[in-house]
Amino acid sequence: MEKDTLIEKFLSQQLSSSELETFREKWANDPDFVQEVRDYTELIISVKAAEQVTKGKLSKGVGIHSTRRLYYRIAAVILLLIVTIPCYWVVTSTSSKKIARENFIDLRLQTSRDVASDDTSPLNEALRLHGQNQPLAAIDVLRKTVKNDESTPIKLFILGDLFMTTGQGDSAIYYYQKGRLLIENDPYTHWNTIMAMLLNRESGNAKVLLAQLADSDQTPYNEKARKILNEIKTPGFRLKVWLGID
Repeated sequence: MEKDTLIEKFLSQQLSSSELETFREKWANDPDFVQEVRDYTELIISVKAAEQVTKGKLSKGVGIHSTRRLYYRIAAVILLLIVTIPCYWVVTSTSSKKIARENFIDLRLQTSRDVASDDTSPLNEALRLHGQNQPLAAIDVLRKTVKNDESTPIKLFILGDLFMTTGQGDSAIYYYQKGRLLIENDPYTHWNTIMAMLLNRESGNAKVLLAQLADSDQTPYNEKARKILNEIKTPGFRLKVWLGID
């Protein structure tokens, strides 16, 4: 689609979802496109002013007061655009919490489906409770276990995963980091740590780690990392972080 058509449809709020994604990407990565949007907006304002003149609203006989009223209208349009465009980005953009929830990997918790009913070990009891939609009870059981024995990283990792399901990013990071002291190169945990940072609104730290993954060919998550990086570079996402909106 031609740039002018894309800009026209944006200003008239007629973009489809795919066109909106294209617009976001161009706005985030193409300074020339951003300038074109601004220039086009100014052009529309100028055209509107010319239309007012043609209709006789700014003629010699009207006087200075009508001229001022026209200027006020133009200023109001400019102010409206200044306010509307950022609001439009905020409303239509994603958030750090949404990204975290949609990209969190819960494969370890899915083993709850295969836990034998007669296995009463704390780890399996926690997984069984998770499978019964009782994550807080599962956290209780497993936290008591790791308090006395932190030598089993899988318990620490699963505890971090459970905290992710309850929206507690700070606690998830704490247990992920404890587990990674024992097993550093665990791809699930590394990825989920980044998602926990996003859940915890630590988008700056998450962005650094995502960039490292995106540049690496030695990870299964490089494509996902690139996609998320594009999302968090959009103006709307940055505004949401600045405003603290999720």
